[in-house]
Amino acid sequence: MKLNLRLEWERNNNKRLLTVAFESERLSYSNLEVDLYNSGANQILSVCAARGYFLYHFSMQDLFYHEGKAYAKASVLALPDSWHSDPLNCYPLLSKVDERPVALDDLDLCFFRADDVRNIDTPNLDIIRLLETGNKLIETLDATLSTTDKFELNRRVPDLPQPITYVAETLDQALAALKKLPKKEGFFVLKDRFGYGCGHGVHRIEFDDP
Repeated sequence: MKLNLRLEWERNNNKRLLTVAFESERLSYSNLEVDLYNSGANQILSVCAARGYFLYHFSMQDLFYHEGKAYAKASVLALPDSWHSDPLNCYPLLSKVDERPVALDDLDLCFFRADDVRNIDTPNLDIIRLLETGNKLIETLDATLSTTDKFELNRRVPDLPQPITYVAETLDQALAALKKLPKKEGFFVLKDRFGYGCGHGVHRIEFDDP
């Protein structure tokens, strides 16, 4: 729904359409123009689009202050004027129709995928935290920081039952870790320390695979 049509709809129905944003490192992780590559996030994205909400996307690097106010350089997302699809899965029809600065104060909700958040040194964490006021941010920043590092749980609570796990930053460290892993099943699992769901980047590999 175009901007002028939305405003007309609001006046005629005496209601205000929600303004919803999605934060993630990229707008698409596939060959689609808009695809957050997460079944739950894409379903929420689809429902928001189908209901005609004001819909935006931005990444952490798009956040900035201007004259003491927090903004995001956001992509404006919209469905075609005439679209026919399952409202729960219409995100493949979405496209970026504009780009504009959006004041964070104007957002009603922001879904925080945060695959571009690594640790407390990630730029603009102070800006994204402003959305926690009024419970606008889903998930919270603290929850994200405590779970985004997939090795953090192993480090913090080593007594919990979990697979034997080693972290490696170089090929030499990885080869050394392989020598420590039990070879009973003949396989090991390699995964990104900062994965973002859906099993992407998770590989089951044979020990004798060259």
